[in-house]
Amino acid sequence: MKGIARLSGSQRRIAAIAAVLVSCFVALPPRAALAAGSPNGPAPVDINYIYSLIDNTNVSTDLNDGKSWLVRYYSRLSGAAGDTQASNPNPCLLDSTTGKNTQAALGNIVYLGNNVTSAAVPASQDCWWEMMNAWRAEAARQPGMSAANITDHVYHLGEVDSNPYVSNPQSLSASQPGPQNTLMLTIPGAVHPEQTVVIGEHQDGASLSTWGSAYDDGQGAAVIMGVARDMLQYWTTNHLWPARTVQFVLFDGEEEGLFGSFFYEANLMPIGAVDKNLYVGMFNVDQNGLEYPARHLGTVDKPDQGSWFTNINETPQADYSFYSNTAYPRLVSNLAKIKAFHTETHQAVVNTFSELGQLYKSKPLPLLDYPGNYANLYPTDCVTQSATPSAVNCVDTFQSFANDSKYLLDKDDTLGRTDQDPFIRCGIPAWGILGAYDTNDQEPVQGGGPLSGLPYAGYDTPVDNVGWLNLMASGRQPGSQVYDASPPNEINPWDPAHNPSGLIGAEAVRRALSYAGNLVLNEATDPQMLGTAPTPTDPIAYFVPDRYTAHIHDVRTFNAIPSPVPATKWAWKFGDGSTASGPSATHAYSTPGVYTVSLTESAPSGTSKYTASLHVVGALPADSNTVCGQVNNTARYVPGNDTQFAPTFTNSVQPGTKIPEAPLAPTLVVAAAGVTAMALVKRRRTRMPR
Repeated sequence: MKGIARLSGSQRRIAAIAAVLVSCFVALPPRAALAAGSPNGPAPVDINYIYSLIDNTNVSTDLNDGKSWLVRYYSRLSGAAGDTQASNPNPCLLDSTTGKNTQAALGNIVYLGNNVTSAAVPASQDCWWEMMNAWRAEAARQPGMSAANITDHVYHLGEVDSNPYVSNPQSLSASQPGPQNTLMLTIPGAVHPEQTVVIGEHQDGASLSTWGSAYDDGQGAAVIMGVARDMLQYWTTNHLWPARTVQFVLFDGEEEGLFGSFFYEANLMPIGAVDKNLYVGMFNVDQNGLEYPARHLGTVDKPDQGSWFTNINETPQADYSFYSNTAYPRLVSNLAKIKAFHTETHQAVVNTFSELGQLYKSKPLPLLDYPGNYANLYPTDCVTQSATPSAVNCVDTFQSFANDSKYLLDKDDTLGRTDQDPFIRCGIPAWGILGAYDTNDQEPVQGGGPLSGLPYAGYDTPVDNVGWLNLMASGRQPGSQVYDASPPNEINPWDPAHNPSGLIGAEAVRRALSYAGNLVLNEATDPQMLGTAPTPTDPIAYFVPDRYTAHIHDVRTFNAIPSPVPATKWAWKFGDGSTASGPSATHAYSTPGVYTVSLTESAPSGTSKYTASLHVVGALPADSNTVCGQVNNTARYVPGNDTQFAPTFTNSVQPGTKIPEAPLAPTLVVAAAGVTAMALVKRRRTRMPR
């Protein structure tokens, strides 16, 4: 209040009124004056939207709208067709009636006892590029986004040498003629764009699940898109923006050995960013839909086992049985941040459970909901407990954390094998969420018949399709065939006779995916993670290169990523005396070294500058890959001293720029408070949430 003393009497009276009114708002929890939503503001993810991306088979209206990814693009074996994105000489063929792969049924593997046979995948049936292009188009349609926010990072398997799951990835190049691609949607932060939160999944399928991969992990592409949509709708509606940068990433080649995420670790981390702890958190969505509250009803000879378990496998803080703290010493040097992350994760688990408890209050989950209960989604004859298990036809969900928390396990990662793995090795706080675990933490298998030994979840198998996912989550016994026979609601979700509620997907799948999506949403938007700030009034300088590594004479592409205030000028400096202009630029280096690239963006409202460094080595066969964005360490995964190369951000707003809107305060408060600030404000300042 020191500034008030220098104002006139009338100005002081107005300012005093403003102070009282402002106090009414600042005393509230963050964004409490807005509509009810998650603890950090956004409403729960729209599960109808997410499921429409997974399976929306109303082909007459949606064949060309980029939706129904999983039923449309079953085959997603990275590089199998030998295509490149630009040429795509073997486009995926779709049936004009079903909208699916023309010959999808031919790809199903037939199980005869324990013998497995499969048909070869025709190149024309590989829908790998088509799936990514559909995701790219949907990302560009989100509020405040454009095609320039999405970048491709193409590589071949032989270029990824830090992968511990494959001893010699170069040997796989011949069998995988096509490239792989890490696809990324980037939203630069308003205050600290140099600090990053990663939200990822893998869109590719295993060779055994050529005609499937709904659970592992096609649904993840829909879930993280739903999270991005929810965040952007909230931010743009309420004149906010993330304080830190968020990257939504499709990691390719996971099934062949986590190639996409290890490529990211070796080539897409700015030099020095890990050493300076600029990676704030990483969230990986993999194998979801068969987890709490979906009910594992067992087999004919095995009674109800309760809900599937959900494992939230985090960067270890104590159990180093899989990730050795001696092999990966960043787990120790960054232990304080890792422990804080565990605390945040547990709170996010509790908050998400409570949030969904309100959403599903008095809405019991129907068991065997297809086809018997689709006319009454929440059965009026609900029986939750009975001495006769077959009499139980519904169950309450998200109502008692004390009873159900046993199914929600946030714990040290002792499994690896999915895309949070390389981030954990770098000591970055991270987790992966996985479902389909029984009470013994192992996925059960079927006990008899022609599908004997087949995992219930069906991951990495030909039964990992949308129909099977719904059958398993809804509690029905699996059929004896492995073709894509969907439940009734799946065949025509818009037919009122089949679906009077207008909802699509088994209710258990919907709730399980809702939990996964909302857990990501709640923790990623924490003040300690992304946080929020007022919508910036000057451009956010930020760029993403195709890689932060190169051999001499390699041409690298640098793309400026748009922000809410469009830049009118872009000035590039490449650290070797070369310069360029425009929203994108290319450059090649002739001498090995570490080069700091700067981008200065200008607009009438002001300017900002972002720097990041890349590592250039000699000609092949020199290895350009880094480990966790390091160049000065002599041992892999050991904390280094590359902080001098870490990304930086500065901004300067020219005089006359208006103060950013404060969306929670009435116009009167803003106007009155402006009287006190009028003589004091020299430049825009934003504040990180505490």
